[in-house]
Amino acid sequence: MKTRLLQARLPLAGSCAFAMTVWAVFFNTMFLVPNSFAEMDKRRVEKLFLEGRYERAVQEAQALTESRHSQKDELYYIMGLSELKLNKFADARKNFSHIIAKYPRSNRMFDSKLGIADSYLLEGNRGKAIGLYEEMLTRFPDDKDIEIVRDRLEEYKGEASAKMDRPRYAGRMSSGTVQVGVFKNRVNAERLVKKLSREGYEGYAEPSSDLSRRLYKVKVRNPASTEDLKDLAARLKADGYETKICDE
Repeated sequence: MKTRLLQARLPLAGSCAFAMTVWAVFFNTMFLVPNSFAEMDKRRVEKLFLEGRYERAVQEAQALTESRHSQKDELYYIMGLSELKLNKFADARKNFSHIIAKYPRSNRMFDSKLGIADSYLLEGNRGKAIGLYEEMLTRFPDDKDIEIVRDRLEEYKGEASAKMDRPRYAGRMSSGTVQVGVFKNRVNAERLVKKLSREGYEGYAEPSSDLSRRLYKVKVRNPASTEDLKDLAARLKADGYETKICDE
């Protein structure tokens, strides 16, 4: 009887070993698969935002934050941006502040601070916004997007302190420019500026003034006004660039 019991248990032991292997594979992958799904969820919500479906973006993001989502800081950020678009400034600040309080290592820390400052600006509280922008200059002096903050201060405060150390963005032409590209990444924008320089054009990268999106517009100026902007645009187009004349 003991022999039969032992023999009867052998297949079970094999099954347990197989089961343990399956569980090991499951536990090893369970931390990877959710991240993949989380990225898909985030992109779906981002798509809603980009389509201008802000209410729906907030609803979808809110539902996902109540689950075990691995990118909650991104979801709160999208909610904040959507609420800025909906003029729900207090709600936007609440979501941006939640990121700052709960996710101190988030890549959205700078963006959340900027979102809060922008919310006050859009709300009409310019003094509060300017104070927060100035704090950001001190706290994030080397951030790759600090030029956006300097732009805000230059536009809404107009003091010389906001214009310091702006070689990449200085010298905008009042007579107009020709835009040849728009980038989400400053590095890519400056790469195009260097290419333009090699081809004999005087270009520069300019942060977008859109409060809810971070973009860099690459423009070409006509330094000596030796040719009409239309002629400059035609020359750039002949060199393979998509052009847009900007009267400034």
